[in-house]
Amino acid sequence: MDNHGTHETLEFINLANDNYILPYPLLLHMTYCMQPLDVGVFQPYKHWYHVAIKEALAGLDVEYGLRSFLRDLSWIREQTSRKSTIRHAFQKSGMYPPNTTHLLLSTRSDAT
Repeated sequence: MDNHGTHETLEFINLANDNYILPYPLLLHMTYCMQPLDVGVFQPYKHWYHVAIKEALAGLDVEYGLRSFLRDLSWIREQTSRKSTIRHAFQKSGMYPPNTTHLLLSTRSDAT
């Protein structure tokens, strides 16, 4: 996560603790090149979301709204939140295993 002030509020910390989530802060001023979720999780999430919509439309669920989305959400998460997908996202961003060369190259290419 980035170091936005909302991530440091007591409400956020309590909510994370209540749900057994350990927030992992990224380095200051480096989040643009180290966003593992942007790099490798959100794209597959969008893909499976669109697959769910297409399947719903094929089943004549022509008004895909909140109710349909909530029905499909656990399936979308199952497709996206796989250990291999998350690991690949961290590898692709250069965070795991730590790859300073990759990070430095990302920083240089983003700065130009």
